[in-house]
Amino acid sequence: MKKEIYIILFSVLGFLVNFLILAMIETWYINHYMRDFSGMAYAMISALWLAIGMVFGFIDGKFFWQKIYVEKVRKKHFFKWIRKKR
Repeated sequence: MKKEIYIILFSVLGFLVNFLILAMIETWYINHYMRDFSGMAYAMISALWLAIGMVFGFIDGKFFWQKIYVEKVRKKHFFKWIRKKR
C-alpha cells in the first residue's frame, strides 16, 4: 500500500511540475501570438505535455522507491566524500 501511494504521489508531483512549466510557456505564447492563436492545437499539445509529466513522475516514483526503500540508499552514501577522515 505504501509503495502505491508513493508512486501515485510522485505522478501527481510530475503533473504539477509540468503544469507550472506549461503555465509559464502558455503565458509567453499567448502574449506573443494572440492574433494567430489556435486553441484546439494548443489544447492537444498541453494535454500531451501534462500526460508526459505524469509518465515521468510515475517512472521517477518507481526509481526512487527502489533506491530509498529497497536498496536503502540514504543521504550519507551520496555525500560520503564530504565525511572522509583526513
